[in-house]
Amino acid sequence: MKRIIYIFFILVLIFISLSGITSCGSGDNSLTDEESKVVDSLYRLEEVKIQPVLDSLCDSVKNKTYPLMVDSIKKVRQEEVIKLLTE
Repeated sequence: MKRIIYIFFILVLIFISLSGITSCGSGDNSLTDEESKVVDSLYRLEEVKIQPVLDSLCDSVKNKTYPLMVDSIKKVRQEEVIKLLTE
């Protein structure tokens, strides 16, 4: 799964790099209606493939970080209560 994410990010970086290089050129680079439909359908296919991976990553991060954040906030609040009670 890490390999898929790594490849995805590499492809995104390549795309961004290439679009930055080619965006300096002149000329009309707009897509025809047919090309737009093809691009849109390809995007939707890839989105369906990668969505479960992204969802699982999101769930994994949430399950790991949320309890730590709650514990941290709880600890700070407990310290504040103790400080108020001892004053």
